[in-house]
Amino acid sequence: MSADLPVDDRPPRPGEAQRAAADPAVSAWVDASAGSGKTKVLTDRVLALLLSGAEPHAILCLTFTKAAAGEMANRFANRLGLWARASEKELADDLADLHGRPPKTEELDRARRLFAQVQEVPGGVRIDTVHGFCRGVLQRFPIEARVPPHFDVLEEREQRLLLAAARGGLIRAVATEPESPLTHAWGRCLARLTEGGFAKLSSEIVANRDRLARPRAADVAAMLGVEPGATAESILADACAGDGADMVPLLGLLPAMEQANAENLRTAAKAIADHFSRPPSERDFRAYARALLRKDNKPLALSRFNPFRNDPDLYAPIADEQERLVEVFRNLAKVEALADTTALLTVARDLLGRYERAKRSRSLLDYDDLILGAAGLLDDSGAAWVHYKLDGGIDHVLVDEAQDTNPAQWRVIAGLVAEFFAGEGAAADQGRRRTLFAVGDPKQSIYSFQGADPTGFLDRRAEFSAKAEAGGRVWRDVPLTVSFRSAPPVLQLVDEVFADPSRLGIGVDQVRHQAYRADAPGWVELWPPLSEPEAAENDDIWTLPRNYEQSLSTEERLARLVAGKIADLIASGELPAADKNRPIRAGDIMVLVRRRRRFGTALVAALKRMGVPVAGVDRMQLARQLVVQDLSAFGQFLLLPDDDLNLAAVLKGPFFRWSEERLYRLAQPREGSLWQALNAAEARQDREDADRLTRWLRQAPGLAPFRLYNRLLIEDGGRQAVRAVLGTEADDPLDEFMALALDFPRRGVPSLQHFLHWLAADQVEIKRETEQGGRDEVRLLTVHAAKGLEAPIVFLPDTFRGYEESANQRPNLFWRDKTPIWSAGKAEARDPVSATLMAERRARLAEEEARLLYVALTRAEDRLYICAWEGRKKKARETTWYGAVEAAFERLKKRGAVHEIPPLADGPEGP
Repeated sequence: MSADLPVDDRPPRPGEAQRAAADPAVSAWVDASAGSGKTKVLTDRVLALLLSGAEPHAILCLTFTKAAAGEMANRFANRLGLWARASEKELADDLADLHGRPPKTEELDRARRLFAQVQEVPGGVRIDTVHGFCRGVLQRFPIEARVPPHFDVLEEREQRLLLAAARGGLIRAVATEPESPLTHAWGRCLARLTEGGFAKLSSEIVANRDRLARPRAADVAAMLGVEPGATAESILADACAGDGADMVPLLGLLPAMEQANAENLRTAAKAIADHFSRPPSERDFRAYARALLRKDNKPLALSRFNPFRNDPDLYAPIADEQERLVEVFRNLAKVEALADTTALLTVARDLLGRYERAKRSRSLLDYDDLILGAAGLLDDSGAAWVHYKLDGGIDHVLVDEAQDTNPAQWRVIAGLVAEFFAGEGAAADQGRRRTLFAVGDPKQSIYSFQGADPTGFLDRRAEFSAKAEAGGRVWRDVPLTVSFRSAPPVLQLVDEVFADPSRLGIGVDQVRHQAYRADAPGWVELWPPLSEPEAAENDDIWTLPRNYEQSLSTEERLARLVAGKIADLIASGELPAADKNRPIRAGDIMVLVRRRRRFGTALVAALKRMGVPVAGVDRMQLARQLVVQDLSAFGQFLLLPDDDLNLAAVLKGPFFRWSEERLYRLAQPREGSLWQALNAAEARQDREDADRLTRWLRQAPGLAPFRLYNRLLIEDGGRQAVRAVLGTEADDPLDEFMALALDFPRRGVPSLQHFLHWLAADQVEIKRETEQGGRDEVRLLTVHAAKGLEAPIVFLPDTFRGYEESANQRPNLFWRDKTPIWSAGKAEARDPVSATLMAERRARLAEEEARLLYVALTRAEDRLYICAWEGRKKKARETTWYGAVEAAFERLKKRGAVHEIPPLADGPEGP
């Protein structure tokens, strides 16, 4: 299906709202929808501040990522450069657009001089990430912050390695002290975790280190409602106490239940009679409860059977007993949650202590340390010197992507602007104008795993606006709803998808956009989802498929369809939009996926086969790439030639390309190692390969990793050999591997053994910053990575994932206020507090998944293609992105805004 939708005829007037937000005389909070020009507003605000007399060093811009900071710095520098060399009319027109009025003569003169003035100031206008700013503060005040004066910052991979070492130290301590409190706590935690679960949990512990340092077991018990001294044994003993005198009504029902036709009633009657016939000390509470409750500890529906079906009053004693049993299980769950959480606190504090000591011994801080250290420094009322120095240098704070700012980062910002609206710093007679500006969009808050919360954006707005008004400062809330990016059909689909918050909520009451390019043509296409083909009868798994295309998975088939469509678009000669006087090219196209998985690899391969330039995936697990495994195997051979399996991998790899038969002939009759057999071989080709490897064994000890692999790939023809086997797809991981080898000497001793060990110790993930307006290549990104980017043509192929799947991938560590609960048991054994918190988390993550869909849809400028593949595990379509878009299409179809397109041709050439 495709949509060519009607548009709103009213002409938008975005300039007024943008000028209101850029007014340097007021503090402003901007709620900016996707594509509404928030980066331009930020840039305009900085320029307006400079034109009004603000000093460059007194302006601080805080952004979320380095890419965003670079984008803003480039725009700012380019605008100042244009002002410096523009004609009088061009400059006057630009300033008139900025202010909404003709510029004054002194403003024209000042605009001309601003470029040189900013360049003369050391550092110019400060545009930095929050982490970068906090790092600078700690480097400036290390004594006050109690950090090493010459600290370095841990990269993500180094942090994982350090955390893994801390886990190893904890496990060794447990092994050497079998009766310690730590060992008992560790045993309880380990019994609740799956394989690899502690690694995930330890990352969660480190991310919440400031909150885990304070709670006590008593705080957890109070929150759970556990009575002092309560244990599982005491609760069960109380539940089994009594002689049954208070159960006379229940016991009186036994004759009728024993004669009932329903087996469930007869089983319950037998369990009740058996339970109360025993002395309390011999009663088995759990066996008794199983006859009256379901596996999830909810009451069995026994009232639907005779003799209770038509007499609810007669069933009342059973209902009361079921409720009593449910309450007992609730209390047991509370006690278990308290014991689990207490054990976790013990393990967490030991783990954090080891991790912190490892960092301190190396003078290292991680990214959370930067934020927490700066926040603590600014919170500390005793650090008056720090406040005085910072307060004297910052008059205007601008916060970008405010919806992604987490509570700790808000503490930093609040500390910076604490004097803006209160005390002498806010006095009007000081003659010093100080402002706060924040811009964000709660609809695009998609980083909850980093602590971001869209409600925080709204809460901070209320907090700062109240302080500004109390201090007599002008405060302005500015909504930006006009999209400069997307064509009307794209925006109308977005509005329709999120039209009903009760069906697909994203945390805001209404989603409504207005297209600035009201007359721009647009196109939205919904492809039918690809399904797994039905398995043929008597299918022999050992029979090779006659048709290769039929053997492809649905992911790979869809990747070929998308690649074919992209190739057709580029070859068509069409214009990507009315305002672009050139044909569609590869750089106009962006493909967004939910996760980096097989689809991305298949799409890149298909595009390269079709000759379409493609940038590759934005993140790459380097050790999983075949060419990197071949290079590592070659290095391992140089370190240990007698490793038979590794040598076999080298010989079969791209550098030697032995066949199975040739390797078998060498290996099968040997008596010693494979390397000895190769050296003793008489065949000419075998002797040549043995001599080649021997030369490498002589050369390797004197070569650093980069020099060794550079000689293998360049001088020895290894790159051509890799390409001949693996194709051009191997170029990206090969180049990244060589970049790591070149950079490795700064990480330690540049030996081959150290390099290969470092490479294998943890997954090396290569991240690529994909900026707007880069090379002319198709971009393949996750939706998270694409935030802030745009493209004329966007494909969304990965739209068949359920909303709640991400909720099951996080450790069950919950928080209420500042008190943790670790509920590691099964869902049916979860305490009421944890069950409530889990339900709240699922609701929040479902909203975040919907916001992620909003981000994905709004990346498109002119054309949007939505498609999906369906795996073997069927899902309810209405709980997926595809289902939400399909429902919106159906509603638009009823209004006549959608027309059908022919079905896809499922083949290698694409639609």
